[in-house]
Amino acid sequence: MKNDKEVKIDFDGGLEYKKVIKHAVNKFGGHQNQMKIYNKSGVLLFEEDFNLINPYDVLYVALAGEVFNYCAILDDYDLGRTLGVGGFGKVLLAKHKENKNLVAIKFTDVGS
Repeated sequence: MKNDKEVKIDFDGGLEYKKVIKHAVNKFGGHQNQMKIYNKSGVLLFEEDFNLINPYDVLYVALAGEVFNYCAILDDYDLGRTLGVGGFGKVLLAKHKENKNLVAIKFTDVGS
């Protein structure tokens, strides 16, 4: 099932900042002058960075200009069963949606 918060865009002739913003506005709404685009590592991208992006890179668009949410990376995985629980959190089995690799993801409580 495709996530309703994601969109795959094929750009013949190259990827352009303004085209990504336009597609995001058309798909999700919002105001293009507020939006920010981040790479998978959470680095804020600017128009001049787009010549460095590979065709299959995942980009994140912050519709209201919010800071990058590192939990967005979890969208790449289907979370499975709990492998263990301890004093600092729990570990879940997860499968990467595209390459099907299995990984263990640890969730820790970083509060107070």
